[in-house]
Amino acid sequence: MLIALIVIAISLALITPPPSWLGWYIMAFILVFDSAYAWSWGPLGWVYPFEIQPLETRPAGGAVASLMNLLFSFVIGQTYLSMLCAMKWGVFILFAGCVLAMTVSVYLFFPETKGVPIEDTPFVFKKHWYWKRFANIRDPHSIQEQIIEKKRAAENAETGLGRNGKATGEIETLKAKQ
Repeated sequence: MLIALIVIAISLALITPPPSWLGWYIMAFILVFDSAYAWSWGPLGWVYPFEIQPLETRPAGGAVASLMNLLFSFVIGQTYLSMLCAMKWGVFILFAGCVLAMTVSVYLFFPETKGVPIEDTPFVFKKHWYWKRFANIRDPHSIQEQIIEKKRAAENAETGLGRNGKATGEIETLKAKQ
């Protein structure tokens, strides 16, 4: 994507007056850019925000991400022609800079979630070098241990072990912790 945008900018800047074939040449590189975008960056704005949200906030977080995606698509669609007329070939350098900035920010600040169960993706941020300062998430193992303890206490209560107070004491302890 970056290379296609730079090639378009250089072509528009250096080839003057524009020959008849230049339009087709630029169209080909716009198709290369669009194909690369559709294969890489395009779907990320729809998929990644839903992956990283905890189950409790996923609908609201996804709605905000969708709103921002559509809003900025609208803004770019409305301003592109004006920018192209004013900046000429510089608009392609601007968008190439945006692609470069996006690539660097994704590399540094977006942890990989491939192969991570969707329920555990928020815990990936707890291990990330930058987001661990902000991720106030409990360890998944302690949550699993609490679920196991609840099941064990319920089984003890059903089998009669709860009569001696052990199972009810475990349940009360877990409820007090919550």
